[in-house]
Amino acid sequence: MATKGTTSVSTSNVEWLGHVTPDNTHAVRDGGSVGWIGNNVFITYGDTMYMHDDNTLIPGAMVSSSIAKADLSNPLSVAFKLSDQYPAQFGPVEAAYHEDMSSTAMGASNVVGIDENTGITFLIKNNRPGGVNHIIGGAPARVDVVNGMPSATRVADTWWDGATEPMYGGMNVIRANLGDGDFIYAFGNCPYGGCSANLANNMNVYVARVSPENAFDLGSYQYWNGQHWQSERLINPTDTEAVFWAIGNGQIIWSPYYDQWLFIYNDAFADNQIWARTSTSLVGAPWSDAVLLYKATPPSTPGFHNAYSVAANRHYDMSAETLIVTYCMDPNDIQAIKVTFQK
Repeated sequence: MATKGTTSVSTSNVEWLGHVTPDNTHAVRDGGSVGWIGNNVFITYGDTMYMHDDNTLIPGAMVSSSIAKADLSNPLSVAFKLSDQYPAQFGPVEAAYHEDMSSTAMGASNVVGIDENTGITFLIKNNRPGGVNHIIGGAPARVDVVNGMPSATRVADTWWDGATEPMYGGMNVIRANLGDGDFIYAFGNCPYGGCSANLANNMNVYVARVSPENAFDLGSYQYWNGQHWQSERLINPTDTEAVFWAIGNGQIIWSPYYDQWLFIYNDAFADNQIWARTSTSLVGAPWSDAVLLYKATPPSTPGFHNAYSVAANRHYDMSAETLIVTYCMDPNDIQAIKVTFQK
C-alpha cells in the first residue's frame, strides 16, 4: 500500500452503466458538471437542444446552458428545470448587457453551496454569432434554490477578461478548508485565443479562491501564483502559475476512502480516456501519477467522436470507495460508469 502523500489510484472494477437521460423532457445536452447546494445535487450542462417526442431534434431550438436535479436513487436519470416543457436557460442572458439568445452563449460552472438555499456558479460569456466563439469574459452569479430548483442571478457583466485572464470555474468549482480557512476554489484555463494567444498556456489550469461570505466581491478574490496566494489578478499567466496542464474537463472531490483529494478528468487530447490522480492538497502539494480509469467507446456512426466533461458523482457513495463517473460522448450523449477503487 502506498503511503499517505503518494497514494496511487487503483481499481478492482469499472462497469459501464448506460446513458443518462432526462425524465421530464425531451432534450440532448453538452457537458455536465456536478454540484451541491444544501441537500440538493444539481448537474449543470452546456448547449442543450430540444427534441420532439420522437427524439428528433427541433431545428434551432436550444439554450446555451441548463441545469437538472440529480435522481439520488438512479444515476441514469435527471430532472431538468423547465421553461414550459423544455429545459430553461440557466446562465442568464440579459439585454442590459447587450446580449441576446441568438448570438450570446452563457456557459455555467457546477454550483457550490454557500448556505442551505444559496450558492454560486461561475459564468463564461461567449459571443458567437454564426457559431464562431469569442470569449468575452467571466464572472460569478448568485444561485437561489426555491422549491427544490435553482435560479441564477447575475452580479456583473464580466469581471475577468477573456483575452488576458483565465476563465475561473470553467473546469471545476469546489468548497474546501485546507487548514487556512473556508474558501471556494474556482479552477479554469485560458480560452483559445486568450491569455497571450499561447496554445501551451491555453492548456494550463489556474485557480482563484474566495471566502463564501465574500463570493460576490471581486476585490476579495485571491489567485495562486505558483507559490502562494496573492490579491493581484493573473494577467497573461504562464506555466509558473499553473496548477495543472493538458486537462480537458474534470472534477475534484474529497475521497474518505483514500483520505486524499481525488481528481477525475479527461485530458486535452481527445482520446476518450478518463484519468484519476490524488493529492493531499488542492494546491501547493504534488499530485500522484495519472492512472487510466476507463477508455470510452465512441459510437460507430461516421465523424469525430470524443469523450469529455468528466464529472464525479460522489453523492451515490459518500465514502468514495465506489464512484459514479459521468462523461459526454460527442455528440451530446451523457454516459455513466461505476468505478470501484481498491488500496
